[in-house]
Order: sequence, then structure tokens, then C-alpha cells
Amino acid sequence: MLGEEHGASSMIGVALTAVGTGLEECAATIGKRQVLRHAESVPTMGVLHLIVGAVVFLGIVVVHPSSFVLASASLPILVPRLALEIFQAHVTLTAIARADRSTFSFLRMLTIPVLLGVDVLLGYSLRTTQFVGALVVMAVLTFALLERGIRARGAGLVVVSALNSALTISLYKYTITHYNSVVAEQLVSTLVLLGYFAVLARVRAHEHPLAFLRRPMFLVESLAQGVGGVIEGFAYAFAPAAVIVAAKRSTAVLWSIGTGNHVFHESHLAVKMVTGVGLIVGIVLLAMGG
Repeated sequence: MLGEEHGASSMIGVALTAVGTGLEECAATIGKRQVLRHAESVPTMGVLHLIVGAVVFLGIVVVHPSSFVLASASLPILVPRLALEIFQAHVTLTAIARADRSTFSFLRMLTIPVLLGVDVLLGYSLRTTQFVGALVVMAVLTFALLERGIRARGAGLVVVSALNSALTISLYKYTITHYNSVVAEQLVSTLVLLGYFAVLARVRAHEHPLAFLRRPMFLVESLAQGVGGVIEGFAYAFAPAAVIVAAKRSTAVLWSIGTGNHVFHESHLAVKMVTGVGLIVGIVLLAMGG
């Protein structure tokens, strides 16, 4: 019975992740196009991608104050995580603007093997399927590099984002498991990031991010990212971090291949399709031990 409940919970987490990832891909595609057209800056994109999530979590706290649980014992972990989240958000948004959509999603797969490595360091055993899955992911990425399915532009930023993501995800999962509620963690981190990008948008880009919401395209971008982020935030409460990240990365590959080819006319579609299938196989193997 417990196994069935655990399986059902994991499926809910995976389903939420798939929906959230699709919405985030829509937002990333719009944001990338607008940055390339110099219609918005990266900091403004950051504000647009965070504002809706902040409003949603604030609304939840207003309606259900008991949903905000923030333990003082979590601060030694939460404060460093917030600093890492600022770095993560800045690098990730810059990578979105510079890298191909498929390159971004492919290289972000590196988060999974790193998460497994963290688990091993913490004393968890590595199953054979997970070991094989990690090898498949690395082999497929190597194939994509050799066949030029992954372009170098922005790739370094994506790798940094993938590696740092493993750390921020591990810290987030730990604090919502042992100390804080999802709503509290998401609200605090969203407000901190929102403040950071709002200052950058005004000081460096000389833009008024909220004024962009008057235009339909930017409003859609903001809503898609905000709702997608909220959905994903709750997904971690239903399944292990490795399973959620596996679902996120694998579905992101499928979404990004489509948008990369049809929206940005990226090349090497055949190589990317083969790579995408191989990566999904590897991610499924990795998630089987989650």
C-alpha cells in the first residue's frame, strides 16, 4: 500500500513538472526572441519571469497564513542558498539569451549525474540502472558535441548553471523536507530574486519592467513563467528531487527541440532528435532509482 501511494505521489510530481516545464519553455522562447531583438534586457526578463510567481505565493499566504512556515533553524542553509539562487538566476537567464534552446536543454542534463554524485557523497547507494543511466547521458552528450549538435555559444554558461543547479536543488529539497513549507521557501526566494533583477533593470538597463506588462506578448511571457514556476515548486513536495529534475530535463529537451527548430531555425535537427531520444532513455534509467 505504501509503495502504491509513493508511486502515485511520484506520478503527480512528474505530471506537474511536465506541465510546468512546457509553460517555462514558452516563456523562455518569448524572452529569448525579445532579448535578441533588443526589445527587453536580461534583467527585465528576470523581473517578468518572477513577478507572477511572487503575486501567487503572496496571495496564498494572505488567504492561508498557516501555509507560511519559516523555521529559524533553516537560516544557516537558507541564506547561502539565496545567494546561490541569485547567481543561478543571473547565469541561467544570460544562458537562455545566448545559447540555442536545444543546447541549453541538452547541457542542463548534467545536473542529474551531479545530483547522483551528491547522493553518493552523502552515503546513498547507487543502483546499477542509475550508473548505466549516467553513462548513457554522458555518452549521448559526447555524441552531440562530436556531431556538432551542440553549439559552443553560451554552452559554458549552461554548464555552470547545470552544476550550480544541483547544489541549489539539494538545499531546497532539504529545507522543505525538514524545516520550511514550499510556500515560504518559494516566496522568500522569489522576492529576493525579484528585488535583485528590478534594481539591475533600473540601474543598468534603464528600463521599467512593470511597464512591459501592458503589452500582450510580455504579459504572456510573464504569466507562462510564473505559473510554470509555481507548479514546479510544488512538484518537489510529491517526489524525490532526482525524479523531478529527471522529468524536468527530459521534457525540456522535447520542448526545446521543437521551439529551437520552428522558432529559431536551429540546425542539425536529426542529430538533436537522436540525442534527445538517447537523453530521455538515460534520464529514465536515472529516475528508476529515485
